[in-house]
Amino acid sequence: MPNLNSVTLIGHMCRDPEIKRLNNFTVCQVSIAVNNPKKVNDQWVDDPTFLDVKCFDKKAEVLFAQGTKGAPMAVSGKLKTERWKGKDGSDKQKLVLVADQVLVGMRYEPGDETPTHTQRGGKNEPPHDRARQQETAGGPTGDDIPF
Repeated sequence: MPNLNSVTLIGHMCRDPEIKRLNNFTVCQVSIAVNNPKKVNDQWVDDPTFLDVKCFDKKAEVLFAQGTKGAPMAVSGKLKTERWKGKDGSDKQKLVLVADQVLVGMRYEPGDETPTHTQRGGKNEPPHDRARQQETAGGPTGDDIPF
């Protein structure tokens, strides 16, 4: 049987996108939260799953320009395990979704057959200040998770 690595998720952005412009390419990373409601003691409770999403070049620029924390997001791509050595020398790994397609800020209206795309999650706000974002490559920081 052939292998298939294809994932589509619809959820909300957990944080503002981060972008890095390197010599040959641009990469943008964000996290998506997808809710998995479950029933506990006759009540439905949220059980979210969080996953890091990466996209490159033109998609990275678009995601960076349009995305903001809390915005609805649909993403399709493939899963990849990233591995590296932590500062203490231990082996680290995490699962990321490498995006082929990204849609940010879609809004569904009753009776609509297709989603409506709105910048900044449907809010008429000016683009937020991205000057604080790191735009150059650097080594691992914080919890040793490379970007």
